[in-house]
Amino acid sequence: MEPLRIYEIMAPQNGRVVEFHIDVGSEIRAGDLIAKMRFPEADARKDALTERLALLEIESERLRTLAASRSVSEAAVAEAEIELLAARAELRGIEAVLGEGDLKAPADGWVLETHTVAGSSIVEEAILARVADAASMGVRLNIPNTEIHYLDDPANLTVTANAETTHEIARVIRRGSAGANSTTVELWLDPETARTTGAVNIRYHASREAIAIPWSAVATDDNRTWVAVVDDENRIRRRDITPGATSGTMVEVVEGLQVGERMVLYQPRSHGEASVVEPVENGESERPNE
Repeated sequence: MEPLRIYEIMAPQNGRVVEFHIDVGSEIRAGDLIAKMRFPEADARKDALTERLALLEIESERLRTLAASRSVSEAAVAEAEIELLAARAELRGIEAVLGEGDLKAPADGWVLETHTVAGSSIVEEAILARVADAASMGVRLNIPNTEIHYLDDPANLTVTANAETTHEIARVIRRGSAGANSTTVELWLDPETARTTGAVNIRYHASREAIAIPWSAVATDDNRTWVAVVDDENRIRRRDITPGATSGTMVEVVEGLQVGERMVLYQPRSHGEASVVEPVENGESERPNE
Protein backbone atom coordinates (compact mmCIF):
# COMPACT_ATOMS: atom_id res chain seq x y z
CA MET A 1 0.00 0.00 0.00
CA GLU A 2 1.35 3.40 -0.99
CA PRO A 3 0.21 6.91 -1.97
CA LEU A 4 -0.94 6.79 -5.59
CA ARG A 5 -0.90 10.56 -6.04
CA ILE A 6 2.34 12.44 -5.39
CA TYR A 7 2.75 16.19 -5.90
CA GLU A 8 5.97 17.88 -6.96
CA ILE A 9 6.50 21.32 -5.46
CA MET A 10 8.35 23.28 -8.16
CA ALA A 11 9.91 26.72 -8.38
CA PRO A 12 7.66 28.93 -10.54
CA GLN A 13 10.53 31.27 -11.49
CA ASN A 14 14.27 31.62 -11.09
CA GLY A 15 14.77 32.81 -7.56
CA ARG A 16 15.95 32.22 -4.03
CA VAL A 17 14.40 30.20 -1.21
CA VAL A 18 14.16 32.52 1.76
CA GLU A 19 12.10 30.17 3.96
CA PHE A 20 11.70 26.38 3.93
CA HIS A 21 9.38 24.82 6.51
CA ILE A 22 9.33 21.05 5.92
CA ASP A 23 11.47 17.95 6.42
CA VAL A 24 11.15 14.40 5.12
CA GLY A 25 8.32 12.72 7.00
CA SER A 26 6.67 15.97 8.07
CA GLU A 27 2.88 15.84 8.10
CA ILE A 28 1.24 18.67 6.20
CA ARG A 29 -2.24 20.11 5.78
CA ALA A 30 -3.64 21.57 2.58
CA GLY A 31 -2.69 25.26 2.46
CA ASP A 32 0.26 25.02 4.85
CA LEU A 33 3.19 27.21 3.83
CA ILE A 34 5.93 24.95 2.53
CA ALA A 35 8.42 27.51 1.25
CA LYS A 36 8.73 31.19 0.54
CA MET A 37 10.69 32.33 -2.50
CA ARG A 38 11.89 35.68 -3.74
CA PHE A 39 12.51 36.48 -7.39
CA PRO A 40 15.23 39.15 -7.76
CA GLU A 41 14.42 39.92 -11.40
CA ALA A 42 10.73 40.34 -10.65
CA ASP A 43 11.51 42.44 -7.57
CA ALA A 44 13.73 44.74 -9.63
CA ARG A 45 11.10 45.01 -12.35
CA LYS A 46 8.42 45.81 -9.78
CA ASP A 47 10.53 48.63 -8.30
CA ALA A 48 11.13 50.08 -11.77
CA LEU A 49 7.46 49.81 -12.71
CA THR A 50 6.30 51.37 -9.47
CA GLU A 51 8.54 54.37 -10.07
CA ARG A 52 7.50 54.64 -13.72
CA LEU A 53 3.81 54.31 -12.81
CA ALA A 54 4.07 57.21 -10.39
CA LEU A 55 5.59 59.40 -13.15
CA LEU A 56 2.94 58.33 -15.67
CA GLU A 57 0.15 59.20 -13.26
CA ILE A 58 1.62 62.68 -12.77
CA GLU A 59 2.00 63.15 -16.51
CA SER A 60 -1.52 61.91 -17.20
CA GLU A 61 -2.97 64.31 -14.66
CA ARG A 62 -0.96 67.19 -16.17
CA LEU A 63 -2.23 66.42 -19.66
CA ARG A 64 -5.84 66.25 -18.49
CA THR A 65 -5.45 69.69 -16.94
CA LEU A 66 -3.95 71.09 -20.15
CA ALA A 67 -6.68 69.45 -22.21
CA ALA A 68 -9.29 71.23 -20.14
CA SER A 69 -7.79 74.56 -21.25
CA ARG A 70 -7.37 73.19 -24.79
CA SER A 71 -3.58 73.54 -24.58
CA VAL A 72 -3.15 69.89 -25.68
CA SER A 73 -5.31 67.61 -27.80
CA GLU A 74 -7.59 64.90 -26.49
CA ALA A 75 -5.53 62.44 -28.53
CA ALA A 76 -2.46 63.23 -26.42
CA VAL A 77 -4.46 62.62 -23.25
CA ALA A 78 -5.77 59.31 -24.62
CA GLU A 79 -2.28 58.17 -25.55
CA ALA A 80 -1.04 58.94 -22.03
CA GLU A 81 -3.98 57.03 -20.53
CA ILE A 82 -3.19 53.97 -22.68
CA GLU A 83 0.44 54.03 -21.56
CA LEU A 84 -0.69 54.34 -17.94
CA LEU A 85 -3.07 51.39 -18.26
CA ALA A 86 -0.37 49.24 -19.85
CA ALA A 87 2.02 50.00 -16.98
CA ARG A 88 -0.63 49.12 -14.42
CA ALA A 89 -1.36 45.82 -16.18
CA GLU A 90 2.32 44.92 -16.26
CA LEU A 91 2.65 45.76 -12.57
CA ARG A 92 -0.27 43.46 -11.73
CA GLY A 93 1.46 40.69 -13.67
CA ILE A 94 4.70 41.18 -11.76
CA GLU A 95 2.81 41.19 -8.45
CA ALA A 96 1.13 37.93 -9.47
CA VAL A 97 4.55 36.40 -10.10
CA LEU A 98 5.76 37.58 -6.72
CA GLY A 99 2.64 36.12 -5.15
CA GLU A 100 3.70 32.72 -6.46
CA GLY A 101 6.61 32.87 -4.06
CA ASP A 102 4.42 31.51 -1.27
CA LEU A 103 4.44 27.77 -2.05
CA LYS A 104 1.69 25.95 -0.16
CA ALA A 105 0.76 22.32 0.40
CA PRO A 106 -1.71 21.11 -2.26
CA ALA A 107 -3.34 18.47 -0.01
CA ASP A 108 -3.24 16.77 3.36
CA GLY A 109 -0.38 14.31 3.48
CA TRP A 110 3.29 14.05 4.30
CA VAL A 111 6.69 14.92 2.82
CA LEU A 112 8.48 12.20 0.84
CA GLU A 113 11.55 14.12 -0.38
CA THR A 114 13.14 17.55 -0.07
CA HIS A 115 15.70 19.04 -2.45
CA THR A 116 16.52 22.46 -1.08
CA VAL A 117 17.18 24.50 2.05
CA ALA A 118 16.60 28.12 2.99
CA GLY A 119 19.06 30.41 1.21
CA SER A 120 19.39 28.25 -1.92
CA SER A 121 19.17 29.73 -5.39
CA ILE A 122 16.71 27.80 -7.53
CA VAL A 123 16.04 27.78 -11.27
CA GLU A 124 12.54 27.76 -12.75
CA GLU A 125 10.73 24.39 -12.51
CA ALA A 126 13.34 22.89 -10.19
CA ILE A 127 11.72 20.44 -7.76
CA LEU A 128 11.87 21.64 -4.17
CA ALA A 129 9.98 18.72 -2.61
CA ARG A 130 7.68 15.78 -3.27
CA VAL A 131 4.65 15.30 -1.05
CA ALA A 132 2.18 12.42 -0.80
CA ASP A 133 -1.57 12.92 -0.85
CA ALA A 134 -3.02 11.06 2.16
CA ALA A 135 -6.35 10.66 0.35
CA SER A 136 -4.73 8.61 -2.44
CA MET A 137 -3.64 5.52 -0.51
CA GLY A 138 -3.93 2.34 -2.54
CA VAL A 139 -2.25 -0.51 -4.35
CA ARG A 140 -0.72 -0.47 -7.83
CA LEU A 141 -0.66 -3.85 -9.59
CA ASN A 142 0.24 -5.41 -12.92
CA ILE A 143 -2.58 -7.89 -13.57
CA PRO A 144 -2.40 -10.63 -16.22
CA ASN A 145 -5.07 -9.92 -18.81
CA THR A 146 -6.50 -13.40 -18.24
CA GLU A 147 -7.29 -12.39 -14.63
CA ILE A 148 -8.49 -8.81 -15.18
CA HIS A 149 -12.13 -9.92 -14.89
CA TYR A 150 -11.59 -10.47 -11.18
CA LEU A 151 -11.56 -6.66 -10.80
CA ASP A 152 -14.91 -6.11 -12.53
CA ASP A 153 -16.73 -6.10 -9.18
CA PRO A 154 -14.62 -4.50 -6.40
CA ALA A 155 -17.16 -5.76 -3.85
CA ASN A 156 -15.62 -9.22 -4.30
CA LEU A 157 -12.16 -7.96 -3.30
CA THR A 158 -10.76 -7.38 0.17
CA VAL A 159 -7.48 -5.72 1.06
CA THR A 160 -5.96 -6.44 4.46
CA ALA A 161 -2.81 -4.94 5.91
CA ASN A 162 -2.79 -7.31 8.86
CA ALA A 163 -5.12 -9.73 10.56
CA GLU A 164 -7.19 -6.93 12.10
CA THR A 165 -7.43 -4.22 9.45
CA THR A 166 -9.54 -4.58 6.31
CA HIS A 167 -9.66 -1.72 3.80
CA GLU A 168 -12.60 -1.00 1.54
CA ILE A 169 -11.84 -0.33 -2.11
CA ALA A 170 -13.15 3.08 -3.13
CA ARG A 171 -12.48 2.69 -6.85
CA VAL A 172 -10.55 0.67 -9.42
CA ILE A 173 -8.63 2.51 -12.14
CA ARG A 174 -7.10 0.77 -15.15
CA ARG A 175 -4.06 2.78 -16.24
CA GLY A 176 -3.38 0.91 -19.47
CA SER A 177 -1.24 -1.89 -20.84
CA ALA A 178 1.82 -2.86 -18.83
CA GLY A 179 3.02 -5.19 -21.56
CA ALA A 180 1.68 -7.61 -24.10
CA ASN A 181 -0.16 -9.72 -21.54
CA SER A 182 -0.84 -7.49 -18.52
CA THR A 183 -2.56 -4.29 -17.43
CA THR A 184 -1.58 -1.74 -14.79
CA VAL A 185 -4.37 -1.33 -12.26
CA GLU A 186 -4.76 0.92 -9.22
CA LEU A 187 -6.94 0.00 -6.25
CA TRP A 188 -7.81 3.22 -4.39
CA LEU A 189 -8.68 2.50 -0.78
CA ASP A 190 -10.96 4.25 1.67
CA PRO A 191 -8.83 7.16 3.00
CA GLU A 192 -10.52 6.94 6.39
CA THR A 193 -8.84 3.59 7.12
CA ALA A 194 -5.82 3.49 4.78
CA ARG A 195 -3.19 5.59 6.55
CA THR A 196 0.12 3.73 6.49
CA THR A 197 2.33 2.26 3.79
CA GLY A 198 3.36 -1.38 3.68
CA ALA A 199 2.50 -4.84 2.39
CA VAL A 200 -1.12 -5.93 1.98
CA ASN A 201 -2.97 -9.10 1.05
CA ILE A 202 -5.60 -8.96 -1.71
CA ARG A 203 -8.24 -11.67 -1.83
CA TYR A 204 -11.03 -12.38 -4.26
CA HIS A 205 -14.29 -13.73 -2.85
CA ALA A 206 -17.19 -14.90 -5.00
CA SER A 207 -19.80 -17.59 -4.78
CA ARG A 208 -21.59 -19.20 -7.71
CA GLU A 209 -22.73 -22.59 -8.81
CA ALA A 210 -19.94 -24.50 -10.51
CA ILE A 211 -19.17 -28.01 -11.68
CA ALA A 212 -16.01 -29.41 -10.11
CA ILE A 213 -14.40 -32.79 -10.83
CA PRO A 214 -11.25 -34.55 -9.61
CA TRP A 215 -8.08 -33.88 -11.57
CA SER A 216 -7.80 -37.66 -11.91
CA ALA A 217 -10.76 -37.56 -14.32
CA VAL A 218 -9.05 -35.11 -16.67
CA ALA A 219 -6.77 -36.01 -19.56
CA THR A 220 -4.73 -33.65 -21.72
CA ASP A 221 -3.42 -34.33 -25.22
CA ASP A 222 -1.47 -31.49 -26.83
CA ASN A 223 -3.93 -28.54 -26.72
CA ARG A 224 -6.96 -30.71 -25.93
CA THR A 225 -8.35 -31.25 -22.42
CA TRP A 226 -11.03 -33.93 -22.10
CA VAL A 227 -12.90 -36.32 -19.86
CA ALA A 228 -14.45 -39.77 -20.51
CA VAL A 229 -18.22 -39.27 -20.25
CA VAL A 230 -20.52 -42.31 -19.85
CA ASP A 231 -23.65 -41.96 -22.02
CA ASP A 232 -27.11 -43.47 -21.47
CA GLU A 233 -25.97 -46.73 -23.09
CA ASN A 234 -22.94 -46.90 -20.75
CA ARG A 235 -20.59 -46.18 -23.65
CA ILE A 236 -17.55 -43.96 -23.31
CA ARG A 237 -17.60 -40.60 -25.14
CA ARG A 238 -14.51 -38.44 -24.93
CA ARG A 239 -15.67 -34.88 -24.29
CA ASP A 240 -13.54 -31.73 -24.58
CA ILE A 241 -13.82 -29.45 -21.56
CA THR A 242 -12.60 -25.98 -20.55
CA PRO A 243 -11.02 -26.09 -17.08
CA GLY A 244 -11.30 -23.13 -14.71
CA ALA A 245 -10.24 -22.46 -11.14
CA THR A 246 -8.58 -25.18 -9.10
CA SER A 247 -8.85 -26.10 -5.43
CA GLY A 248 -6.72 -28.89 -4.07
CA THR A 249 -7.50 -32.08 -6.00
CA MET A 250 -10.53 -30.55 -7.75
CA VAL A 251 -10.83 -28.46 -10.91
CA GLU A 252 -13.75 -26.34 -12.11
CA VAL A 253 -15.26 -27.19 -15.50
CA VAL A 254 -16.27 -23.95 -17.19
CA GLU A 255 -17.60 -25.59 -20.39
CA GLY A 256 -18.18 -29.12 -21.58
CA LEU A 257 -20.17 -30.79 -18.79
CA GLN A 258 -23.71 -30.57 -17.45
CA VAL A 259 -24.89 -31.28 -13.91
CA GLY A 260 -25.82 -34.97 -13.53
CA GLU A 261 -23.60 -36.36 -16.28
CA ARG A 262 -21.49 -39.43 -15.49
CA MET A 263 -17.81 -39.86 -16.20
CA VAL A 264 -14.80 -42.05 -15.53
CA LEU A 265 -13.10 -40.69 -12.42
CA TYR A 266 -9.73 -42.44 -12.79
CA GLN A 267 -7.49 -43.21 -15.76
CA PRO A 268 -9.82 -41.93 -18.52
CA ARG A 269 -7.32 -43.05 -21.20
CA SER A 270 -7.85 -46.70 -20.18
CA HIS A 271 -11.32 -46.60 -21.76
CA GLY A 272 -11.45 -46.28 -25.52
CA GLU A 273 -14.01 -44.27 -27.42
CA ALA A 274 -17.41 -46.06 -27.60
CA SER A 275 -16.30 -48.86 -25.26
CA VAL A 276 -18.95 -50.12 -22.82
CA VAL A 277 -18.49 -49.94 -19.05
CA GLU A 278 -20.54 -51.04 -16.08
CA PRO A 279 -20.79 -48.06 -13.72
CA VAL A 280 -20.80 -48.77 -9.99
CA GLU A 281 -22.09 -46.69 -7.12
CA ASN A 282 -18.73 -46.24 -5.38
CA GLY A 283 -17.36 -44.24 -8.31
CA GLU A 284 -14.80 -46.82 -9.43
CA SER A 285 -15.11 -47.53 -13.17
CA GLU A 286 -15.17 -51.09 -14.44
CA ARG A 287 -12.94 -52.37 -17.19
CA PRO A 288 -14.45 -52.07 -20.67
CA ASN A 289 -16.31 -55.12 -21.88
CA GLU A 290 -14.34 -57.30 -24.21
